Parts: sequence; structure tokens; C-alpha cells
Amino acid sequence: MRAKVTRKIDPEYKRAWYAKNKVRVNADLRVRYANDKEYRSRKDANNQRWRDAHPEAWRAIQARYDAKRRKLARAYPAYNAAAEIRTRELMKIEIYAAAKKALPTKLPSFIRDDVITDIVLAYLENEIQIEDVTVKAQQYLAAYYRMFDQWKTTPLEANKLLYPVDETE
Repeated sequence: MRAKVTRKIDPEYKRAWYAKNKVRVNADLRVRYANDKEYRSRKDANNQRWRDAHPEAWRAIQARYDAKRRKLARAYPAYNAAAEIRTRELMKIEIYAAAKKALPTKLPSFIRDDVITDIVLAYLENEIQIEDVTVKAQQYLAAYYRMFDQWKTTPLEANKLLYPVDETE
């Protein structure tokens, strides 16, 4: 077995390359963070250590983030107020709240909304009970993924049915 040969890379060259390819590097790191559990746990631990060591800087970062969110909320007040009221009212419904809690928060909102709708519909049709929602949520999510391909789009056959094309022209 051959030994792995590593070469020393000039730090200035490396820094310049990272600066030039910042988008690519960040995308690769996001993919690695999402897929590699050990890497993710190391990064999370490092971030937590930094937050513990620099509480003032962390509070300043959080304050900037909160200010940015407030600024966006002021820019779109009617939309944000309506969305907040709608969410508050929906969370009063027990089945909706249980379905929302049972699904991962990292799902895109359009997938979460579709799966929550399927769960609520199944509850209204007496197919599931509220106590079973946490167990059955993954099954409904898997059914959603089976219904749509890996790109989360409708199949071509469904598009042909929904939007027929006149081929005689």
C-alpha cells in the first residue's frame, strides 16, 4: 500500500484561491456540513465554544440579525402581519400544530405545507388519530417524495394531463 503524499500549499496561494472561488468553496462546505455528521458535530462544537468565549460578539451578531429581520418586517408590514395572524390561528388547531411539530423544520415550506395538508385531510377522513401524527408524519413525507421526483416537480405525464398540447398545429 502506498503512503498518501501530501504537499505543502503556500498559504498566500491558498488564501487567494479561496477568495477567487468563494461561492464554490461555500457550496462545497454546505454540502459537507449537510452530509458529514462528524464534520457537522465538530463545527457545531467549535461554534458553541466561540459563542461561550465571546458572548458580547455573539450578542452583537444576534442584534444585527434581529435588526435585519425587523427591517424586513417593516418593509412588508401587511404581508408579515397577515402571515403572523394566519399562523397564530392555524396553530390553535390541534391537528395542524401536531402535524407541523412532527415534520422537520428544514423542509422547504411548500413541501411542509403539502404534507401538513395531507395529514390534516387524513385526520378529517378518520384515517389517523392525533396521537399517531408523530409516527405517521414520516410515512406521509415519504408518500410526498414518491409522488414527486427528486427535483420536487410534477411528473411529465401529469403535466401533459394538466396542460394538454394540441399536436396538430
